[in-house]
Amino acid sequence: MLNAGKEDPTRVQSARGVASGASNLPEVEKVALIFFGSAVELPTDPGHVEGAQPFTARGILPLACQAHAEQKRIKDELSRAPVTLKHVGEDIVRLVNEGYQVITF
Repeated sequence: MLNAGKEDPTRVQSARGVASGASNLPEVEKVALIFFGSAVELPTDPGHVEGAQPFTARGILPLACQAHAEQKRIKDELSRAPVTLKHVGEDIVRLVNEGYQVITF
């Protein structure tokens, strides 16, 4: 889960790196990159869109928090981005209950 946006490129790169590396491990069943908080603005950036293409090609599911998008008034713009826009809070709780690990950047 990525909380940092453009203001912290190191955390953004770290999240991308971990997601990319994890997707290559045979013991890792599922990788999702969740854009949360300030990070919901990233999928609207043309540089991010270009950089995200290898993730979707590897099967990494990009999600963006709809509640944060609505707060920032970018929901319509995000709906055209290469991410699934949804309220992710319940998904995060469900994944933790199912034994998945959530790593936060």
